[in-house]
Amino acid sequence: MSQRIKFKHDKITQILGACENQRAGSAKLPAERRKNKDLVRELYDKRRQLRPEDDIKSSRPPGKDKRRISNPGMKYPLFAPALNRAKARKDIHGGGPMTHTTVSPITPRGIAIDAGLGTAYDAVMVARNLLRTARVAALATLDPESGYPYATFTNLAMEPDGTPFFFTAGLALHARNILEDQRVSLTLSALKGDLLAHPRLTLVGRAEPIGRAEQEHANRRYLARFPKSKIYLGLGDAMPCRMIVEALNLSGGPARNAAQVSVDDLLTDLGGARELIAAEFDEIEKINARPDLVARLAQAAGAKQERWRVTGVDPQGMDLTSPGSAARLWFSERVDTPRALADTLARLFHPL
Repeated sequence: MSQRIKFKHDKITQILGACENQRAGSAKLPAERRKNKDLVRELYDKRRQLRPEDDIKSSRPPGKDKRRISNPGMKYPLFAPALNRAKARKDIHGGGPMTHTTVSPITPRGIAIDAGLGTAYDAVMVARNLLRTARVAALATLDPESGYPYATFTNLAMEPDGTPFFFTAGLALHARNILEDQRVSLTLSALKGDLLAHPRLTLVGRAEPIGRAEQEHANRRYLARFPKSKIYLGLGDAMPCRMIVEALNLSGGPARNAAQVSVDDLLTDLGGARELIAAEFDEIEKINARPDLVARLAQAAGAKQERWRVTGVDPQGMDLTSPGSAARLWFSERVDTPRALADTLARLFHPL
């Protein structure tokens, strides 16, 4: 057995073992899930036996390895095989290890755009609102053998700093693709009416599993946004992934010229907000205990009258969710502590 195939097989065994340990002390996995996990082992054992190293290399499109990009500083063992391959390759531009700076994730269109011909709009705010309110996104990954893109729809949630994350399971095709090549793309839209008449936001970057130490907070945010997710978040092969955004493109819609929006424009600096993030769910529970206050918050966010709930709080604003949509309330001033949050709400609605 080649060293590379053995390494990959050992990592798969490690992942499956971690899934089993995660369920220790709780009810056993349903028979169907245990059967699926056995199937994963069987499939990869067959691949190990039937696909020697030379066959795997010869089946890839020419130059595929050169197009892969890995982060030398990554600490996530699920991607160790891809990381080792990247270290073994030479940079096509300079002979050193390949890094994220060797190529642009989105190649510029190369066409000059006259900014005076279109309708002016606040591109940054449009992109930020779309990122925070999109509940569904198109997730595109790369097939490890054919190199073709594989797209699927997925639920989308946000970490407090605006980093998008999504749920995947070990048997999903996109999960397999991510384990082989972490480059992904997410496309967000309001998903209403004619899509081309509304803004669309495309994010390009890397997907990486959320570590166990962070999973509890991420799962609570995801569950608040998608209450029915409790039926699958606890599955043994659950693998929540965050997307490290490296580039983006905003399509504003007809007569709205393409504008430069940077990744930093979308992210929220959490420096100094540790107290607020630690108390996030306690504060959310207090607010949601007052339906009248939640309704006024939704109204202030410009949302229609529905059954709203607060699902997230961060230094720049508050996320709200109803059974069919999402809304974002932006604070006029930065909020770093629960006390500052109470003061902000008092200024919005006095008296509370």
